Amino acid sequence: MSDESQVLLNAIVAGQLTTVADLLKRGVPPDACNQEGGTALMQAAKEHQTEIVRTLLRHGAKVELTDIHGWTALKYASSRGCIEIMRLLLEAGGNVNHQAENVMTFSGWTALMHAAASGQRESCALLLKQGADVEAKDSESETALMKAAGAGHLECLKVLVARGANIHARDVDGETPLWKATFNGHSESVVLLLDGGAEVNTRNSVGQTALFWAAQLGFTMVAKQLLNRGADVTAKTDNGQTALSAAQLKGHSEIVVLLKAAGAKS
Repeated sequence: MSDESQVLLNAIVAGQLTTVADLLKRGVPPDACNQEGGTALMQAAKEHQTEIVRTLLRHGAKVELTDIHGWTALKYASSRGCIEIMRLLLEAGGNVNHQAENVMTFSGWTALMHAAASGQRESCALLLKQGADVEAKDSESETALMKAAGAGHLECLKVLVARGANIHARDVDGETPLWKATFNGHSESVVLLLDGGAEVNTRNSVGQTALFWAAQLGFTMVAKQLLNRGADVTAKTDNGQTALSAAQLKGHSEIVVLLKAAGAKS
């Protein structure tokens, strides 16, 4: 990276619009990037620098370039809730469904997945309005709904479910959005998914149910919600464990009482 390119990136971080414009007029490439492939446009999106983004685009900055992690400028803007920047990038031809394969991290992630994982409701809504594929899957077969469920972003979940996201989708390990929400102890997300028709007794690839993990991890409120919706206390994993045995092993006495009250036997 040239010294002038570094000066450009530094000016963007500092929000120095005049300096950025002067450098571009002097011929500094608008697609100057750092050692990880992060371009000036990506940096401006990350820093919420709307006018700098506009200036870079006027000077021909390419919207579809990716860094070594598979991120585009649109993905950065989406994950940070920079709605005006998102609009500029989309108007400039940004691919709402871009997926980078064979990258170091975030392989197959779309802008919608990044927005959902970051809890950016308005970003999710805008991307869906612009044609984002709500059922797109990453390299682990996770959807945007799974990202939102696992992170407990209730408002994003509501937007995605309203747009028809598959509440029964499974990843490579057989885990559903309900499983993701349960595993991370997000009780409100669990309720929303159950209200939306999520199957309470679905098992993952090794036979574990959502109740098993609520018991294993000590999430009492989640366990109560699952039991209230008919979770099977007798279900066994592929190696013969039950929710009760898991709770007993981990010393989660309150959950042990709940499970026994629901009919679980030692």
